[in-house]
Amino acid sequence: MVAGTVCAHLGGCAGRTQARAQEARAQKDNGRHEESRGERRETDVAWITVSGEDAPELIAASPVSRSEVELAKITAIGAPILVILALPLAGLALLSPFVALLVALFAAAAGVSTALLNLWHPMPGNRRGMLRRHSQSKLMALLEHLLALLWAVAIFLAVIGSAWVLLPIALILLLLAACRPATL
Repeated sequence: MVAGTVCAHLGGCAGRTQARAQEARAQKDNGRHEESRGERRETDVAWITVSGEDAPELIAASPVSRSEVELAKITAIGAPILVILALPLAGLALLSPFVALLVALFAAAAGVSTALLNLWHPMPGNRRGMLRRHSQSKLMALLEHLLALLWAVAIFLAVIGSAWVLLPIALILLLLAACRPATL
């Protein structure tokens, strides 16, 4: 319907070709943008879930509590992460079920901590602004990367059986406590 409207305004087949070319350029630019980033996927999913609401006032006026909305958002963030990790975790479980369990627990905790950070400090956005992901606060981006690094160190120390695993976990909890808004 939109393509037909664009074609009618741009002049038939020539307009259709031009619209397709624009769409192909947008997809190519999006692909190039995706390939150039080395960020964790759960951060992107968390940001899209939290900031991509078209009508936050509608959600605020809904007959559900804020905690139920936030739980639904965390679930929406965690589901794709679970799907992405399912196959590697299954392979890891064949080698070492205990390590697979540790990795699954730490991955879930990392996803929840990133989701909480994004829930507590949302960057308002809409669907048209989704490609401007990096317009968020540089401090929040730094904190997300620090969380990822601390979780990576924690899982490494847990897998090798070191008691030092408590240090990065304590730092993560301290970081989350410092970032938690005062209204909660």
